[in-house]
Amino acid sequence: MNPRKFAAILFLGAGLLSGAAYAAQAQPVSMDTHATDVAVSHKVVNALASAKNIHAEDIRVSTRYGTVLLTGYVRSNDELLEAVLVAQSVRGVYDVKSDLLLKGQLKS
Repeated sequence: MNPRKFAAILFLGAGLLSGAAYAAQAQPVSMDTHATDVAVSHKVVNALASAKNIHAEDIRVSTRYGTVLLTGYVRSNDELLEAVLVAQSVRGVYDVKSDLLLKGQLKS
């Protein structure tokens, strides 16, 4: 085999392998996963809105692969804890991450 041709095949093969490794790491979001995440977000928003001691209008909810992220502001540590507990109680939620801040607190 010609050395140039061998080098080209080797180079191409290495590129394909690295592309395959990247593709294995990147998890495409299927329509089912996206629809499920949207549905979970809606359920969490409704649950927060129904809770007596939570000012849900100041809380934003996003979901990815069943992990809920709460962002926004709460008025007390008790409200923060309650929001996390309410989100965790929703069916389809696997984990809850909170970036909630106390109203008046600056994000560092």
